[in-house]
Amino acid sequence: MLRFYSYCFSALFVLFALLQRNDPDPVLWISIYLLAALLHLLSAQRRNLQVFARLSLFLCVVVGIALWPDSYKGIGEEMRVDAPEIELARESLGLFVIALSLIPLSIVPKSLRESSKEQS
Repeated sequence: MLRFYSYCFSALFVLFALLQRNDPDPVLWISIYLLAALLHLLSAQRRNLQVFARLSLFLCVVVGIALWPDSYKGIGEEMRVDAPEIELARESLGLFVIALSLIPLSIVPKSLRESSKEQS
């Protein structure tokens, strides 16, 4: 089940990376989403990434909180030069989605990963 979960999130984050081409800072956000996709792909291949997943989860939460704008106007509005908080909110929420996706990778016990490896 964790393999399916990881493959789905890997594909989702590759899609998110592709959508970043029009972002004001595309290289940064494409890299972040591709790193998240890689973590999930390696997890699906039963690599032990628990420490790296925990570190990434922590960094996503901390940076997401740091980026969160002082005034939240929603994410559905069109980008405007006079409203950078819309972009900041979107970037924060993207990091929070990554962080939430990494929780299972961070807490799955090694014994469970090894037992599922033996079954396939």
